[in-house]
Formats: sequence, C-alpha cells, structure tokens
Amino acid sequence: MTLRSPGARDRSRKAFLVMLGWHGAVVVAYGLLVVATPAGGDSPRPAMLRFGLAAVLPALLVALLVSLLALRLLRDRVRSAALAGTVAATPALLLGAVLAAMVAR
Repeated sequence: MTLRSPGARDRSRKAFLVMLGWHGAVVVAYGLLVVATPAGGDSPRPAMLRFGLAAVLPALLVALLVSLLALRLLRDRVRSAALAGTVAATPALLLGAVLAAMVAR
C-alpha cells in the first residue's frame, strides 16, 4: 500500500468538489426547466415533476456512482483537479444533454 502525499489528497478533494458542482449544475438546470414551464390547465409541469422523480433521479444517482468510480480511477492519472472532476462528471453531463434534447423536441 502506497501512501499519498497531502498535495494529492487535496487535489482529490478538489476534483470531488468539481464533480459535485457539475452534478449540482445538472440538478439546477432541470429544476429551472421545470419552473420555466408555464403552469395552467394543460401544463406539462406535473408530468415533468413525476418524470424527474421516477426517471431522472435514479439516472442521476447511477451517474453519480459511475462518476465516483471514474474519479477513483482518474485520481492518480490526471494532475489537474478541475479536469479530473469534469471528466468524472461526464455521465451527469451526458444525462443533462439527453434531457435537453428531449425537451427541445
């Protein structure tokens, strides 16, 4: 077992925070999308909320688990914490892109 330097531990923590920031950005973007949908009689807002709870939330949790695994694998290979966190957050960013494409239709 090799011991990591304090600098590597700090870099891992920063990469984790960058990854969480990207995941938070996807959650906020979906929330803004739901809020921006007009409310009324034939509003799709309730359906979007149900879809968010039934499909998006589990998909985001799976993306978070995959991101944590990717971050673990990238931790010692990538020197930049911002790059490692962003690359690890790719599953969540892809999920956000798929949601945006679905709404754009």
